Amino acid sequence: MLAHLSLQIFPLRLGDCFNAFFFGVEGQQTKFNATDPGNIINKVAAAIVPLLDGPAFATGKTPYLKILIDDCEALTPLQQQFLNTLVRKTRGNVKWVLAYIGGLYDTIRTVIPGQSLSNADRDVENLDSASDTEFGTLCENVSSLRLYYALPEALREGLKRKDPLAAFSLKRRLGKFSVNDIIERVIEAGHSDGRERLIALADDAQEFLSINLSKADQDQFPLHRKSRPYAEGLALALMKPESKRRPLSTAEAMLLKRSIARKQSWAFLEACRILRLHDYPYVGHQIIIQLSDVCIRDFLDIMGEIFRRAVTASGDPSRLLDFINSEASIPIEQQRQAVNAASQKKLDGLEALSHPYEEESVRMVRAFGYLTARLQTEFADENALGTTERGIFKIELNEMRTLAARLEYPSGKMDEVLRRAEKDGFIREVSAAGELEVERADGASKEMSIRLHRRFAPYFRCSYRGPYVTNTVPAARVVDLLFNRHRNPEEWADAVYKELVARPALKAEYQQHSLFDGDTQ
Repeated sequence: MLAHLSLQIFPLRLGDCFNAFFFGVEGQQTKFNATDPGNIINKVAAAIVPLLDGPAFATGKTPYLKILIDDCEALTPLQQQFLNTLVRKTRGNVKWVLAYIGGLYDTIRTVIPGQSLSNADRDVENLDSASDTEFGTLCENVSSLRLYYALPEALREGLKRKDPLAAFSLKRRLGKFSVNDIIERVIEAGHSDGRERLIALADDAQEFLSINLSKADQDQFPLHRKSRPYAEGLALALMKPESKRRPLSTAEAMLLKRSIARKQSWAFLEACRILRLHDYPYVGHQIIIQLSDVCIRDFLDIMGEIFRRAVTASGDPSRLLDFINSEASIPIEQQRQAVNAASQKKLDGLEALSHPYEEESVRMVRAFGYLTARLQTEFADENALGTTERGIFKIELNEMRTLAARLEYPSGKMDEVLRRAEKDGFIREVSAAGELEVERADGASKEMSIRLHRRFAPYFRCSYRGPYVTNTVPAARVVDLLFNRHRNPEEWADAVYKELVARPALKAEYQQHSLFDGDTQ
């Protein structure tokens, strides 16, 4: 009983300790005297560890205590430095886990003169650099933990999978759907005018690949699966007629397979356009993980919308148990509604912010969203194909600052709008190769490359995979967008699109290529 009471009191005392550390409580209002940073944590840990007992603790092994602090970027600079000091000075069986947005937390300075936080004091895990597989595993673990502990303890014995980290199978419940599977489900569920066209294209692809490929090469293509080869049919429709009149070599079959693989997200968007869908079906495990854009909060928002539709608010906890244990995938229609609602919710969240440049941020996100959609899906002429890899925008910051100063616009406004939108998770700063930047660019940077957060894809009807091809947006256009409050985002996007497509280099890239060109995007 004494141990139980001590464990209950521990969090309260630790909370008092942090209040004293972070909020500067006067000496007479706290029981904690001045101490070497980290020393009190070590003493508390030494006192609490002997009290820990139970089946969850291995016999003969000393437990480690982990102290997790989330949203560390919200701390003041001095608080961040003091937290770094605690990390540096804490020793023994206590470990700190600090979660923060890259570039918004001081990872080096401490309050001790001449001492900084070094690599020897910490291990940094950059979530932005996680692969889709690694991030997918994290999402499944977080989902399982939340659902496991939301379930009343008395019902946990009914779980098929007892491990709290694996109680919920994210892949099984969201479903592993290919683009062809999604198109097939939509066609089966509706009576769109375009369904016959897509079926005809798929049948043509089936016939072409069966006739012109050797049996060994046919195994590389989905010719014997339940869903028709719609993506292959859409891609093959781009082939030059003369290429369809002869058998393909093994090397050509490999190039064709690679080209079709690169066109999956384009095929998805094109099929939705042909079917004249209002809300596109961004569904399934792979697409939802990609829409989350390596951000666990966005993933949880999307899953929250799915959960609200899949588990009715009846108050019966057994429905939650059934949801966790079910082996069936959540219906595509529920996923479609949820994902589109989550995308709209993110834009609504931007519009609800109360920071000084909220209006400019909303205008910028909408404008770049419309521009991304046009670059990815529209035709420059009847023989030119928009590419779903476009959507990274390079902004010449120096040129913008010079132009703004010449027009006597407020200095620093453009940088603040961009940084604020990045901090709030509406745009992502990327490298020239399209990879997420772990650290924010220096404030005096001459240029910055950005793209929209992938969660906006359903709202703007663009690629769920995220772009990796860069277009430079004219500085004058960006200045006009941010400083002209009457500028319509859609009209701005139309004007910039026409200007970009008119450029000789880009226009050449937009022309139709052979599917056997190894560099085809």
